[in-house]
Amino acid sequence: MELLTIEYVPGWEIQAMSSGMIVETEIVGLNVIRDMFARIRDVFGGKSGSYNDKAIETVREVLERIARRATEYGADAVVGLNVHTNYVVSSKLSMFHVVASGTLVQKIRVVQGMEKAHTREGSEQWVSPERRGL
Repeated sequence: MELLTIEYVPGWEIQAMSSGMIVETEIVGLNVIRDMFARIRDVFGGKSGSYNDKAIETVREVLERIARRATEYGADAVVGLNVHTNYVVSSKLSMFHVVASGTLVQKIRVVQGMEKAHTREGSEQWVSPERRGL
């Protein structure tokens, strides 16, 4: 399953599925021990590895669910993927919130004449053969 932040699938003609948009969300509580160490880090400075690890794990889980559900719907890819994160912190609780959304699409056909090319910056993009020499 391709999860793309861009609005197209390079080299393919696509069409949005009737089910359209897909959304997944996750809210996780951050435990008391993690909060205590984060407060210490706040006083002395530095990165809170436990918060960072939990944030990465939660985003990864949400993206895995998006991919699984998109496959169940029969999609070939999700385009226009947006992932938003937010910490909800008060004196009594700390929570981490992730929302991911995108558009379910099906690949129709390969766009004829498109080739993968490398840009000067080293990234790849799909171009027509006549633009390849530019």
